[in-house]
Amino acid sequence: PIMINLMLREYLQVHAMDKNDLAGSAGVSIDKMEQILDSGKRLSAEEYFMICQALHVDLNYFFEKWKERGRK
Repeated sequence: PIMINLMLREYLQVHAMDKNDLAGSAGVSIDKMEQILDSGKRLSAEEYFMICQALHVDLNYFFEKWKERGRK
């Protein structure tokens, strides 16, 4: 869902992280990371897993943050 893309973008901003660094850490191309963050490209389960691993967050992290805001 698009909400994951929005939450990822926000996470990077809050933590002053660069999308290029995340792409490298997650093993995702810079082009693909830009599509995810800027164009709302759907994430595959594998991409999401790799990104969460690179950020050292639980797989539920972004879903829980979304729910905390009262969004479904």
